[in-house]
Amino acid sequence: MKINTSTWTRESRGLYDYEGTEIEKKSFKVKGNFRCQRYESDVRITPLESNCFEKSEESLPQEEKDKVVARVMVREGAYWIYHKNMVDETID
Repeated sequence: MKINTSTWTRESRGLYDYEGTEIEKKSFKVKGNFRCQRYESDVRITPLESNCFEKSEESLPQEEKDKVVARVMVREGAYWIYHKNMVDETID
């Protein structure tokens, strides 16, 4: 899977922060299950050792959990992308 990200620093904390002048772009090629985390204007991809997000993240400090923006899991030969607040571990 190829992931392209574009991030920017918050300059005004207003509606139009996306018009900022310093945009950071990154591109990732990834396989398997992983989580995407945002640290200011930096995006990091972390592979998961488990097929269960909850088990992989239970030892993370809360500060690290708060940086998660998405989780990606391979199921039935396809990639599933989950918003950080919408993970349903009961899906087969």
